[in-house]
Amino acid sequence: MNKQNRMFSVAMDGEINQNFNNEKRKSQRFCVKRGQYSVQVWGSGEVIGTIVDINTTGLAFLYPLEALMIEENEKLDIVDSDQNLIIGDIAYKNCYDFEMNEEFYQSSTGNRRRGVQFQKISTIIKSKLENFIRDCANAGCHEYAESGSSLRSN
Repeated sequence: MNKQNRMFSVAMDGEINQNFNNEKRKSQRFCVKRGQYSVQVWGSGEVIGTIVDINTTGLAFLYPLEALMIEENEKLDIVDSDQNLIIGDIAYKNCYDFEMNEEFYQSSTGNRRRGVQFQKISTIIKSKLENFIRDCANAGCHEYAESGSSLRSN
């Protein structure tokens, strides 16, 4: 199957620009390497899920079915695989949360997927998000693009 082309640049105003063929989202999400970055409840050290994709307006993560649901209006932190804080104190609201199955994501049986939208982020946090995306984003979401999953059109 064909890999889709992606162009990525940082404009003069610091905003991240990208062009991803056949993308339907207003703001393209960038994939991060599976298992490398996690979401935790702000300041608690309690990891709640593994980040799947991210942009400057939100992110999606996978978490186990048996995990407790996190409350709306809490804040979250982004940490690396060694639990080092990358970006902290990010307010968010839930956009969706559903059980994954093999139709959507081959290895996700027993997981849920949650999408969150960042709320009232400061220019400092936005800058950290842009740097994180530039430095840590994967080259593409080929597992979604090639499977024809509807997850790409959120």
